Amino acid sequence: MKSQINLATPKKVTKQALHKFHLFSLFSFIFSFVVAACLLIVTLILNANVSGIETRISDINSKISLIADKKEKALFIKNRLSNIQKVITSRKDLNAKISPIIATLPQNADMDSITASDEVVTIYITAPSLADLDALINEKITKYASTPASTIRKVDIGDFGVRNGVYSVSLDFYFISRSINVKE
Repeated sequence: MKSQINLATPKKVTKQALHKFHLFSLFSFIFSFVVAACLLIVTLILNANVSGIETRISDINSKISLIADKKEKALFIKNRLSNIQKVITSRKDLNAKISPIIATLPQNADMDSITASDEVVTIYITAPSLADLDALINEKITKYASTPASTIRKVDIGDFGVRNGVYSVSLDFYFISRSINVKE
C-alpha cells in the first residue's frame, strides 16, 4: 500500500497551479494599484473642489457682511430721515411769521441775519439812518403787531449799536404759541 502512495505531484500540475497563482497575484496587484490610483485622483479632485468651495463660501460671507453693513447704514439713514420728517411736520411755519415782518423793513435797511427758536425769532437789521430804524420800530412793527392777523406777542430790542456810521439793531419777536397736535 505504501508503494501506491505518491506524495510528489507531477511537475506539470505544480507549474500550472503556480502559474495561475502568479497571474492571479499579478492581476490582484494591478487591480489594487488601479483602484488606489483612481481613489487618489478622486480624493485630489474632491480636495480641489472643497478648497474652491471654501474660498467661494468665504467670498460670499464677506459680501454678506458688506451688504449687512450697507443695510445697517440704510436703516440708520431711514430712521434719521423719519425723525427729520417728524421734526419738520411738527415745526411751526416760521416763514409765515417772518415774511410780514421782513416786508415792513424800509428800503435802505438791510437784514443781516435771522435766528429762530421755538418761541423767539431774532432779526439783525442795519440802516444808515437812525430815523429809518425809529420809523421801523415805532410805526411799522407796532402797526403790524396790532393787526388781528399778527401772532406777535411782544417785541424786544436785544442789541443796539453804531459801527462806522451804520446803525444796527436786533429785534426779538415773541410769538403767541399755539399747541400743535402731531399724530405719530
